[in-house]
Amino acid sequence: MRKTGDNHRWHLHPLLHGNPKKHMKIEEFNSGISFRVGRISYGRLCRYISTLPGVSFNRRRRFFRSIQDVGAEFTFRGEKFAINTDPWDYALWILTRDSQSHPIEMQALREHIEHEHPPLKNTLALTAYMFGVFAFHVTLAFILYRGRTLSHWRISESDLVLFGLPPLLSFWFYALGLYRSRLYTSGSTGARAFLIIVVAAAITFVSWWGEMLLLIYFYRT
Repeated sequence: MRKTGDNHRWHLHPLLHGNPKKHMKIEEFNSGISFRVGRISYGRLCRYISTLPGVSFNRRRRFFRSIQDVGAEFTFRGEKFAINTDPWDYALWILTRDSQSHPIEMQALREHIEHEHPPLKNTLALTAYMFGVFAFHVTLAFILYRGRTLSHWRISESDLVLFGLPPLLSFWFYALGLYRSRLYTSGSTGARAFLIIVVAAAITFVSWWGEMLLLIYFYRT
């Protein structure tokens, strides 16, 4: 059996909570003392917990470091809790600081995390966000090119601005949307960052083709 950061041992028959179709995975091994949250980033878990009325963080890492170097402490209903990393697979543990059972508070924390932002709603929001960035990309390119050909804007005379600025901004917004979504939360920080960059670059390439097709259609260039 494995141990958590405060020497809590796993029970042989863990209890699984929540809908198994949900993206994150919550497992309770020591009822009222600790539970384990997988497939979610440290920052997102902290944001979920902070939205629960009565929660106040006493210590919280806010800067980008290794996924192994995370930790936080917070107070909820007069009791102290901690967030630690599982050394085996880097899932996150929520534990009582005094190693005593607080079943009512732990149940409230677990249920709040389970019901926070259903994956379907999040996926639809991310899809709408991506289409919005795509529209922003092609619209900005259209305006800049029109400014060069018709209005003779000085800023549009630069090829770097005309052809580089729209995809660069779009890549940034695509990557930001993927980072803030609940997708791509498993694995190490480096692997997650690499995957987000690759996916954002691929979507930006599609946006760039949309930009080119739009300019060809209107200006036959």
